[in-house]
Parts: sequence; structure tokens; C-alpha cells
Amino acid sequence: MRFCPTTRPTSSNAPGPGNPDPLDREVLAALRTPIVEIEGEEADDIIATLAVRSARTESDVCIASPDKDFMQIVSPRIRLIRPNGKEAVFMDESGVKSRYGVLPGQMLIS
Repeated sequence: MRFCPTTRPTSSNAPGPGNPDPLDREVLAALRTPIVEIEGEEADDIIATLAVRSARTESDVCIASPDKDFMQIVSPRIRLIRPNGKEAVFMDESGVKSRYGVLPGQMLIS
């Protein structure tokens, strides 16, 4: 996982010269946190792929992100915590249904 905002490479918020990754690799190494990077892939796509694969092995997954795209993969094993101002909103399948009127698999994100 690349620990950076889930932005397009052309975004002014994208990491690069003058805009480094928000978490230093040395800190992640000290915390023994693995870093997964795939050339040409966005962080949100990598996170979603790892979450779905983990859920298939009956692991419980919680993704902390404001990205609405993750709502598509919310399931009994995958939940989402979305920062919302001063508090975080916990989203499970019923939360997605309650908020948007559709089940996670029915979400169409543009």
C-alpha cells in the first residue's frame, strides 16, 4: 500500500517532488508496517484488491478512508470507517443501505 492520498498522478495533492508521502518510510519500517506499491496502480485499487482477497480467506477487514469508492466492496467481512469532520462514520452493509438506499454491490460510483 502506498500511504498517500488516493489521488490521480496529475493532482496537485499527489506525492512527488516538493510534496512527499505523508508517512515516512523509516517510521513505517520501525512499526514493521508493510508497504505495497505497484507501478501504475492507484492506492485505492490496491487497497480494495487486498481487502477483497483477505475477506475471501474469512479475515475481517476495516478500511479507514474518506473515499466513497470503497463502499462498493463493503460486505459482512469488509467495513469502512470514513472520517467526517470531527468524527468518523462507521459503514457496514446496513449503513450503506441506510445512507444511500442501495446495497454496497449496487453502488455506482462515478
